[in-house]
Amino acid sequence: MTDILVNAPASILAAVGLWTLRRYGYVASQFVAGFYIYASVEIFVDVVQAGPPYPMAIVAPQVAAVVVAVVLVVYLWQ
Repeated sequence: MTDILVNAPASILAAVGLWTLRRYGYVASQFVAGFYIYASVEIFVDVVQAGPPYPMAIVAPQVAAVVVAVVLVVYLWQ
């Protein structure tokens, strides 16, 4: 539910803002990147606590989300 109410509009706002090179796009993209990292860490903790075998359908997208979020943050801070 949080994805629909918070993350989806913030992601769209960030995408439009970055596409048009507006200041709010940079701020929104930092928020979205932080949200993705937080959600991914929460999922990693749940997966580790559940123990092996780790389902790749859950782990792989979260790893990709963290990598993309970190790259975005590093790119925007340059």
